[in-house]
Amino acid sequence: RERRLTRASAAVAAAALVFGRTFWSQAVIAEVYGLFVLCSVLVLAASLRVGAAGPMRSRWLLLSGYIGGVAATSHLQVVLLLPSALGVALWQGRKKPSCLPADLLRVVAGGLGGASVFLYVVVRNGVGPGFHWGTLDSLGAMWDHATGALYRTSFVLLSPAAAGLALARLGGQLVSEWPVLLLPAVVWGILVAWRRDRALAVAVLGAAALNLAAGLGYHRDPAGVHVFFLLLLTCACVLLGAGLDDVDRRLRRYLPAAATAPIILVCGVAILAANLGFADRSGANLPDAYGRRLLEELPEDAILLTDGDDASYIVDYLRRVEGVRPDVTIFNRMGRGTDLGSGAELASQKARLRWKNEASLLVSGKLVYFLVPRKMPAAGFRFLPQGLSYRAVRDGIGEAAGQLPPHSGLTPTGLLADAGQVRDPWVDKLAANCWYMEAELLRELGRHRDAIDAYERAATTAPRSQSMNYNVSLKLLQVKELRRSIIFAERAIEIDPVRRRPY
Repeated sequence: RERRLTRASAAVAAAALVFGRTFWSQAVIAEVYGLFVLCSVLVLAASLRVGAAGPMRSRWLLLSGYIGGVAATSHLQVVLLLPSALGVALWQGRKKPSCLPADLLRVVAGGLGGASVFLYVVVRNGVGPGFHWGTLDSLGAMWDHATGALYRTSFVLLSPAAAGLALARLGGQLVSEWPVLLLPAVVWGILVAWRRDRALAVAVLGAAALNLAAGLGYHRDPAGVHVFFLLLLTCACVLLGAGLDDVDRRLRRYLPAAATAPIILVCGVAILAANLGFADRSGANLPDAYGRRLLEELPEDAILLTDGDDASYIVDYLRRVEGVRPDVTIFNRMGRGTDLGSGAELASQKARLRWKNEASLLVSGKLVYFLVPRKMPAAGFRFLPQGLSYRAVRDGIGEAAGQLPPHSGLTPTGLLADAGQVRDPWVDKLAANCWYMEAELLRELGRHRDAIDAYERAATTAPRSQSMNYNVSLKLLQVKELRRSIIFAERAIEIDPVRRRPY
């Protein structure tokens, strides 16, 4: 509305954002993206306001920088917006070039003030380990946390084939984000904004271009890459509003405003109707049931070594926040949360210390369980599947998995009977884990044919998971099912052609 769009077109632009498929699905779960998008919109609004601020221009520059600093503490993706948004703020309403250093100082000072939210982490760190991310007990650790050091290796130069696949995925995301007939309005909005509101066009197109460049080089789990384009989608919603505003004004040449507004507002209703079913997460009860079952299966005073993200976040939350199984001790093998590698400085030193301490736990005779059966840290032990985790047992002492209970509700896949149907790749991965653990138990019992069927069911339950398809291909290879193994290895390569192991 501040950019003088008609009420109807501004309302549809807002609806396209909040009811867009990606944002809506993230805003109703425990994630950072809702706050990140809010901060991005505030940065954009404050930066564009500078041009009309007049004598208040200095204060709006300070505020723009401040909101940008706060935004950077919510998600580093906002850094892709700051160059164009704050650049527009400095460019608008400038009196003479000599004022630029003072204006830039105001923006930087405001940014440092906003980023001071990070000091909360220091305070929180002083009262015990923070949630999941571990102890930040040095300036280096704080810098790595603030700058997202964990994700640096995820940015790679993709091959032309991989870049083409990434572009195809983005295209599919855009086509499914809103009713496809609205996409031409986004393209038209680029031309309209560039002609009528150059400051807005520069801010949003610059941010979208940086997001596109960074997103195409961001290589992590392909099932989760869609959220990395939320800034681009936010910019697209602004441009959609600009395009519909032009359509609205053209229609008003022939029809009264009372008649054109409903025509434009129908677009917002269409977005709501198209994504209502997809965004609904009210039936996503599997994560809670999965985490509770996993913890309840463990014996008293057991030690659980978690790995990866799928279940690690869940059991950490249930134990810390909801007080489920406080007798269980949880260590994260990825170096987050409570970590057996704490105390070492370098990552390589942490890994060696973690490995040594894990081996000490095993030989001490304590009950140790693993979420993921990677390499055993001590010789003479093996992984024994028990429910949703693996118990570490000594070789050659005759321990074996018990019989599958007659009541299917006690098996790993018994969890799925009451699980709500939600179209979400992470929930799919948990459901696939249930089938995978059932297959592991069946294989331990010598029921190889049933195990093979369960492995294949795991891969088909999470069709977008590269890791699940790859792990299933390995299991099928181990039981000499070469032809089937190749099928799932090829599926893993199709999902993610960059990772080398499936080849």
